[in-house]
Formats: sequence, structure tokens, C-alpha cells
Amino acid sequence: MVGIILNILFQAFCFIGCVYLAGFIISLINRRFYGLFGSSRAAIYATGLIGTPVHESAHAIMCILFMHKIKEIKFFQIDEETGVLGYVNHSYNPKNKYAVLGNYFIGVAPILAGCAILSLSFYFLLPETYQAIRLVSKAQGGAIFSSIGDVFASFFSAIGRWQFWVLILLNLCIALHMNLSDADIKGSLTALPLLVILLLAINLILGLVWSKGYAVYLYFVNGVGLKLLLFLILSVGFSLLYLLLGLLVRVAVRKIAKK
Repeated sequence: MVGIILNILFQAFCFIGCVYLAGFIISLINRRFYGLFGSSRAAIYATGLIGTPVHESAHAIMCILFMHKIKEIKFFQIDEETGVLGYVNHSYNPKNKYAVLGNYFIGVAPILAGCAILSLSFYFLLPETYQAIRLVSKAQGGAIFSSIGDVFASFFSAIGRWQFWVLILLNLCIALHMNLSDADIKGSLTALPLLVILLLAINLILGLVWSKGYAVYLYFVNGVGLKLLLFLILSVGFSLLYLLLGLLVRVAVRKIAKK
């Protein structure tokens, strides 16, 4: 029973806690980045032209998957009054529990989509690093930390290759827009009780009734959780890198302006 409880806590940590935490940190970085340049259209286009459509498309896809009706969608706009670069207005039947559960996935969709794109970019551009990431999901105990170290070692060893820089440039824009708005968080929280109940039910039923099935479930779900955790760390790192680049650009512009 203790093992089941630990697995429930681990899954809640990866799929709920870390997702919200990463979204919160990236949101802070996003605000700080745009705070550097104010309403500069160049800064908005530099990041939002790719990142915002990906962000809103993720919301829209989850709306479709969870039977929500999309009433209006803007993939990219520049609203200088509100600062909103895009949005998806949707509605659903509150009596449909599946649709209610979908509120969580719709709300955090930009985080999930960003991680998926990051995963695909590693798969096609840096396959050796992707293989190291796969090994993380199979590691246990203290080996998890060494496996994560291997991922970063493999990643930075490719710094001299063009694929490394293409991956960096692509994911910089996307990672900065994996932020969760207040509306995203508010909407996702309505589904949180159902999601927690689902995690509890699956772990308790399989853990107490079907041990073999539970082992297969844990191998898959906990492995996905570890990979998600790693991609969240990388995404926050990319966002911080973009903020650093923004700071450097601002300092350079100020020095040029003084001359």
C-alpha cells in the first residue's frame, strides 16, 4: 500500500505539480521579457509569430479532443491595450464529466504541446540525445539523476553542429510561450478534483486487484512522467535563455543609443 501511495504522489508531482510550476515560472519569464521591450512590435514578432500560434493551436486541439465547442479563435494578434496575443473562446456541457476533465488538459495544453515539440525536435535533430532521454524513463532510484546528467552531456556535446542551433532557435520561441494565463489556470482548476480522483482510482484498483497490469501501467506512466519532468526543465531553461538574450539586446541598444 505504501508503494501505491508513493506512486500516486509521484504521478501527481509530475503531471500536476511540475506542470503548474513550470507554467508559473515561464509566465514570469514571459512578462519580464516583454517588460524589457514594452510594446515593441519587433520583440512581439520575434517570439510571438511562432510561439503564439503554437500556444493557441494546443488549446484548440484539446478543445476538439474533449468535446468543447470552439466559439472564436485568434492564432495571433497584437492587442496593445490588453497585451493579449491570441485566444480561444470555447464552451462545454458541464454535465459531461469527460468534457469537464478536459478543462485541465485544455488549460495546460501549451505546456504539453511545447514538450511534445521539444521531444520531436530532439528525435529528428539530435537523435543521440533523444535516446539518452528515453533511458531516463527506464532509470530507477539514484540512477535517474545520472541519466539526466547524461542527457545534458549529450545535448551540449552537439554544440558545434547546425542541428543544435536549429533546435535552440525553434524551441526558444515556443518555450517562451508555454506560459499559462490566469484564464488557463482558472479553467484547468475546475477539472483538478476529477483528475486526482482518476489517478487515485487507477492506482488503487490496479495496485490492489491486478499486480501484473499495475506493473505495466507504472512502467509506462512513470516513464512518461520522468520524460515530462525533463522536458519541463529544458523548457524553463530555454525561456531563461531567451530572457538573457533579451537583456543583452536591451543593453546593446542602450549603449548604441548613447553614442
